[in-house]
Amino acid sequence: MPLQVVCPGCSAKLKAPDTAAGKKTKCPKCQAVISVPIAAPQAPAASSGIKKAENWHMQTTDGSQFGPVPKSELDEWFKEGRISADCQLLKEGADQWQWASEIYPSLEQPASISTPAKSASGFDFLGPATSTNNNDPLGLGNTGLTAASQPLAPLQSLAPSPAFPSYQPPTYPATAPSYGAFPSSGAVNPYSSPAPTYSPYNYNQRYGGTGRVGLPWDVREQSLGAWWETLTSILGRPGEAFRAMHVSGGLGRPIMYAMIGLGIGQLGMLLLRLALLAVAAAGGAKFELVALQMGFNVVGAIIGTVLGATVGCFISSAILHVCLLMVGGEKNGYEATFRVCAYSVGTFGTFQIVPILGPCVAFIWQIVVTIIGLAEAHETSGGKAALAYFIPLITCFACLVIGGIAFGAMIFTALSQQQFLAN
Repeated sequence: MPLQVVCPGCSAKLKAPDTAAGKKTKCPKCQAVISVPIAAPQAPAASSGIKKAENWHMQTTDGSQFGPVPKSELDEWFKEGRISADCQLLKEGADQWQWASEIYPSLEQPASISTPAKSASGFDFLGPATSTNNNDPLGLGNTGLTAASQPLAPLQSLAPSPAFPSYQPPTYPATAPSYGAFPSSGAVNPYSSPAPTYSPYNYNQRYGGTGRVGLPWDVREQSLGAWWETLTSILGRPGEAFRAMHVSGGLGRPIMYAMIGLGIGQLGMLLLRLALLAVAAAGGAKFELVALQMGFNVVGAIIGTVLGATVGCFISSAILHVCLLMVGGEKNGYEATFRVCAYSVGTFGTFQIVPILGPCVAFIWQIVVTIIGLAEAHETSGGKAALAYFIPLITCFACLVIGGIAFGAMIFTALSQQQFLAN
């Protein structure tokens, strides 16, 4: 029987004889090369006296196929409204897909599909076999392609498809981070894959996450408002803030944030020093020495801010990252560790604007926030993050104790020798 083909160039619907199956020819309208499909094998005839159940396949507009299912279940899908006029149906053993409206006439024919006009007597694009036109450049013998009456889906080998899934309303977790991290629930296509379950660690490749929506300083224009929102979120909600922080995307923004925080702290300390120098000048100190000291303080504050936000953050984050590797708590790379250090330094550097009390409060608070940040950035436990943070402190303390003991032993030995020689 004739094979149904569709031109990929002009979408013309054509027919080809069985002898052209598996070969190629050209469209008579646009001269595009057309591959004539091989006809699907006919289903074996049912044995006499035994009626074989009708099984059907369904193909949706996105190409998804379901089945085989009995006709009764197909009717249930129709009653539940899961079959639309855009769907195509195939009965097992048949070699032709059918529009759902042909099986269920109550469905409307898809408006987007138009059947090409055809004269009552039909027409032959390639002309009669005796035509002198070169309509068969591939040497197949004029295959007499004629217009088809319906656009057809390509017949594919149908492996057993999963049964049609039962529709279940989508559910989303109630705990969504701030800044609009998760999409709002909406209408769900019953033929689509199950809705994904979002979590704070459902990260994307570029920045680390659908869940990682980024701190305001990460994603917005660098302004006073974005800086203030980032500062308050790290101070008040460090777990949520570092859970949303991008773990990649460049070091420029974290360094700038650290510079601003350290700069504010240095400004407070600088004003205090300048006030003390002004008092000294009023007390009779030489103006030249006071001015020189003021200049040194300004330059020192600038250098300290730049070095603290760059070299200081690089060194401290490198040490912490090595310790994370030692305890098995590293996951998202060195940049994630650097970002935690930079945002922590930039946040608590502002505390230096309050003399004496500010640095004391910042010291304890910064330890807690940094541990939380390492745990959230690397998706590890708080215990591993805390151990990684305290390893350098414990090591330094141990070195000081050992050095003190060695120094004391040296002094004791020297005094003992001096006393021995005196006797």
